[in-house]
Amino acid sequence: MSSLLSSDRWPELLTLIAALGLAAIQKGWRSFRMAQSQTWPLTYGRTLRNKVSDKNNLFRLKVFYSYRVGEESYQGEFEKTFRDEAEAQLWADALRDKQVSVHYDPENATRSRLWESDLLPIVQSLPPRERTANQHPLPAWERLLVTAGVAAALTGCGLSLLDFFGRFSGKAWFSPALSTGLFVAGLALAGLAAVERKRAATRRAAPEWVSFALHAVIYFAVLSSFLLPLGKTSGRSSRDTRDFSYQILLYFGAFEVFYVRLKDAEEEPSPRSGTFAKM
Repeated sequence: MSSLLSSDRWPELLTLIAALGLAAIQKGWRSFRMAQSQTWPLTYGRTLRNKVSDKNNLFRLKVFYSYRVGEESYQGEFEKTFRDEAEAQLWADALRDKQVSVHYDPENATRSRLWESDLLPIVQSLPPRERTANQHPLPAWERLLVTAGVAAALTGCGLSLLDFFGRFSGKAWFSPALSTGLFVAGLALAGLAAVERKRAATRRAAPEWVSFALHAVIYFAVLSSFLLPLGKTSGRSSRDTRDFSYQILLYFGAFEVFYVRLKDAEEEPSPRSGTFAKM
């Protein structure tokens, strides 16, 4: 315990706490904005036009709409990102010249929001033949690969955390060779996850707990890079903390990709529901 609380550990401990704090603030702000918009009154508007743009193999749909509050007319935008152009175009076609539910800020009517849950039934109302063309079932071999990826990422992440907290408390539970091997394996797994993510035609949003943990790990890696000084401290360099933060990010980032992909596979789209993605 004394090793953990020694003065030379405080910068690393505070960096870890700050990363968790930033992730919590981000989650809290998102929840606050969502809760705030849920109390906004409802009016009805109409889509004016939409467009699909391509950037770095991501397809962004923008829907422009108008609505009225009292005697005044306003305009707003809705955005959604896809990994599949056909899926983005499907939404664009479905939402062309449609009446939509618009939630607006009663204190500032120029602020408005379209909820995706309100738009989803409009897209689902398309003829089945148009929607089933956008389904992308996961082959058996790929489902097995994704399942193995989840297991490997969880194992690697757990071992990385064990190694990190062991060294953090002054106990090297892993040999240097094994620790280096874990980092290299993390790089390989992250590369495989990147390929799998590129293969995915569509992608749902990650669950809240996965998103929170991933943001915390990202913040920890960024803060470690900029705030922790280089040099030796108690026989261990601050650069080790950077390496561990990158290693944990590699494994958890891979887990996030494989986990979401596996969830997509477990919830194969039916002819009625279609496949949708939120980025």
